Amino acid sequence: MSQMRLRRRPRPAGIPAVALVASVGLVAAACSSTPAPPDAQTISQDFLTALAGKNTATAAKWTASPAAAKIALDAANTALKPTSVTAKLGQVQVGNSTATAHFTLNWQLAQGATWADDSSMTLNQDKDGNWTVHWAPSVLSPKLGTGQQLVRATVPAAGSNVTGSDGSTLLAPSQTVSVVVYAAQAGNLGATAGSLATALGQFDNTITAQSIVDGATKAGAAGYTVVNLRESDYQQVKPQIYNLPGVHFPQSTKLLGQKNFGGAILPSLRSYADSLATDQAGLSVSVADAHGNTVAQLYTKPAGQAPAITSTLSSKAQSAAETALATVPQQAMAVVIQPSTGDILAVAANAPAVAAGDNPLTGLYPPGSTFKIATSSAALQTGSVNPNTPEQCPGTTTIEGRVIPNENQFNLGQVPLITAFAQSCNTTFSQVAAGLSADALPKAARQLGVGVDYTIPHFTTNTGSVPTDSDTLARADDGFGQGKDQVSVFSEALMAATVVHGGTPTPSLIKGDTTTAGTQPTPLPAQTQSSLQQMMRAVVTSGTGKPIANINPPVSGKTGTAQFGDGTHSHGWFTGFQGDLAFSFLLVDAGSSTPAVTVAGTFLNAYAG
Repeated sequence: MSQMRLRRRPRPAGIPAVALVASVGLVAAACSSTPAPPDAQTISQDFLTALAGKNTATAAKWTASPAAAKIALDAANTALKPTSVTAKLGQVQVGNSTATAHFTLNWQLAQGATWADDSSMTLNQDKDGNWTVHWAPSVLSPKLGTGQQLVRATVPAAGSNVTGSDGSTLLAPSQTVSVVVYAAQAGNLGATAGSLATALGQFDNTITAQSIVDGATKAGAAGYTVVNLRESDYQQVKPQIYNLPGVHFPQSTKLLGQKNFGGAILPSLRSYADSLATDQAGLSVSVADAHGNTVAQLYTKPAGQAPAITSTLSSKAQSAAETALATVPQQAMAVVIQPSTGDILAVAANAPAVAAGDNPLTGLYPPGSTFKIATSSAALQTGSVNPNTPEQCPGTTTIEGRVIPNENQFNLGQVPLITAFAQSCNTTFSQVAAGLSADALPKAARQLGVGVDYTIPHFTTNTGSVPTDSDTLARADDGFGQGKDQVSVFSEALMAATVVHGGTPTPSLIKGDTTTAGTQPTPLPAQTQSSLQQMMRAVVTSGTGKPIANINPPVSGKTGTAQFGDGTHSHGWFTGFQGDLAFSFLLVDAGSSTPAVTVAGTFLNAYAG
C-alpha cells in the first residue's frame, strides 16, 4: 500500500505569516456576539422591585412612558400612604414580541391593614430585543382606569358619638366632601382658583384665588385641599364647582357637631375622640373618577367599636354662653364651671374670637379689678381686716411717687372694705396690696386656682401667674390687677368656683379621666370664704354689677376693667357665680366692664330659660 502524502497549500504571495495569524484573529472577533438584553422576566422583576421600594423614578424608567408612569406611581403612594409595599412576581408568559407578567402587590397601610391585589402588565420587545413595560393605570390595579385615582379613606369606628353631661350629642359621624385641586390637571389654574374662591369664600373668608394657586402649586401631585365641607354645604355650591377642571371631590366621614356651635372647644374634643378611635378605625381603598366619585371598592377593613366618650360639657350651658356672646361685635369668651364637681360646662367664644384664634382655656390677659378677689382674700387671711373694716377710697392715691387713680377719679372717702370692693376702688386695694408681704398675693391667687398647673388629659390649659414682688409699687399695681398679673378666662372661672366651693375644684372635661395638679391649692378658711361671698354679692346688689341685680336666683360677682397696651384700651370682665354655677366673661377691648356684666346677665337668663 502506498502512503498518502499531505500537500501544504502555498501561502499567498506578499502576506507574511504573522499577518495571516492576525487576520484569523480578526475573523474570530467579528464572529463573536454582544450580551443579550435582559429578558421579560428580569425587566418585570426590576420594575416591581423599584415599585415596592417606592423608587418611582427607577420604576418609571422600565416603562415605555416614564413621565406618565412616575406621575401615577407618585399619586398612588401619596394617596395610599403605605408603610411598606411588597411585590411578588408570578408567571411570565412570553410570545414573539410581547409578554404578560402576572404579579401580586401587597400594600401595608395604617391600622394594621394590608391590601393585596393581583394584577398583570404587558411588556413589549423592540427590534433590538429590549423589553419595556407598557404603562397603564391597570398595572396598579385591574380596576383602575385612565383619568381615575386610588383613594384611601378611614372608616370611623362605630359608636364614636361624643355626648355631653346632659345626654346631648355634641359630635356625631357625618358625611363630608373635600374640595381638592390638582394643578397639573386644572389647565388654567388661575381661572379655576377664581371660580373656587367665589363659591367657597362664604365658608372660609381666608380662601382666595391666590391662596388656592399657591397651595395647589406647592402640593403638586399630592393635590391641595381647599376646604372640607359638610354634605349640605357641598350640595349648595356643587353646581358652581363640580365641572371645574382638575378639581376632585373625595368623600369621607368625620365627627361633626351642630354648625356654628362650640368653635372654641369642639375641635379639641374631636381630636381627643379621634385619638381614642384610631386603633379601632377601619380603612378602605377605592377607585374614584376625576370628580372624586367612587367607581369601585377595592378593599375594606371593617371598623371596630370606639370607646364611649362623655364630656362634662353641657349643651344647655354651652348654648346659653354662645347666645350671650353672639351679639358682641369684638372678641368675647366665656368659661362655665360647676363648683361642686369641677366639671367644665361650657367653653365658648364668639365668631371674632374664634377667627382670631383666641382660646378661653389658655389665652392670658390682665385681670383688672377681678383680681381684687385675690387681694381681698390675702388681706382677710392676715386677720387685720374684715368686710366692715373702714378703708379710705380717695379719688387718687400716691405710692412711692406714682399717682394711682380710681376710674374717673371717683372719691368715696372712708367706707367699709365691702363697699370699696363693690364700687371697685383702685386706690383702696393698691394700698391694701402695698401693705402685704411679698408672697401674699401669689399665695392667695394659688388658693383660688390661679398659677396652678392643671393637666387635663388631651387638653391644654393655662391658669396664668402672679409674681412674688418685694417692690411696693409693683405689688400695689398687682393688687388691683394692673401689674404683672396674668389670668385666663378659665382661671377666672376657677376663682369664682373656689369662692363657692371653699377649695379649688379639680377641673375636668371628660367623664372618667383624671386631672392632676402641679400643686394642690390650700382650701380657703371658712371665714374668708364667707366674707368673699358676702363681698361679691354686694357688687351686684349695690356696686358695679348692679345692672343684673334683679336676676334670680341671686348672682354674685366681680367686675374688672383691665387696661392693656399703651393704657388707652381696656378689656371688660365679669366673674361670678349663681348657686352651683361659676363663670367668667371677657370682652376684649370693650372699654369697660359694663358690657361684660350685660352679657353675663344674658347668659344667666338664657340658661334659666
